[in-house]
Amino acid sequence: MAHLLAREGRGLACSGLVLVDTVYISPARLLGSGVNSNYKIVAPTMPADMPPGTRDEILASLVRANVLCSSWQPPLWDNCKMPSAVLLRAMDSIPQAAPPGSDDTSSGTEEADGNMSKCRLDALRDLDDLGWDETQPGLVRSVVHTPGHHYALFADENISSTTESLKQALRQLEGGNL
Repeated sequence: MAHLLAREGRGLACSGLVLVDTVYISPARLLGSGVNSNYKIVAPTMPADMPPGTRDEILASLVRANVLCSSWQPPLWDNCKMPSAVLLRAMDSIPQAAPPGSDDTSSGTEEADGNMSKCRLDALRDLDDLGWDETQPGLVRSVVHTPGHHYALFADENISSTTESLKQALRQLEGGNL
């Protein structure tokens, strides 16, 4: 949207973006190359008491989102001004289901072949900007770390800290000190 506004004008402009734990996984990484190529991407753990129909709908939505994201091409900002962005970044990895016979729900589990399994949204968790500098250098001007994992940022236990982090990100954009 920011690129459309910048390109087509019409009197509107994007003054800045807040990316809420938004990961950019380049096409090369989708194909298994890059720093995390030894990770198998798995679906996130869902509550055991979730109705099967809801679970199926969520998994279908995740598949659709994956298809959309894998074909998305970042915009070229040739003749327009790229807005500043602040990344609101989850501090924790998404818990994974424990291996059979274990009570451990960690951020990844080692497979028999030595590879790690982790949720796709955590594939670049080791990069502070979650992969954006690879494709859009300079887009993410600041990173605000906030407690919780991707799916828990707006959970009751994190909503206050997420709200404060969002306010901090907006103050940075409004102040123009990026």
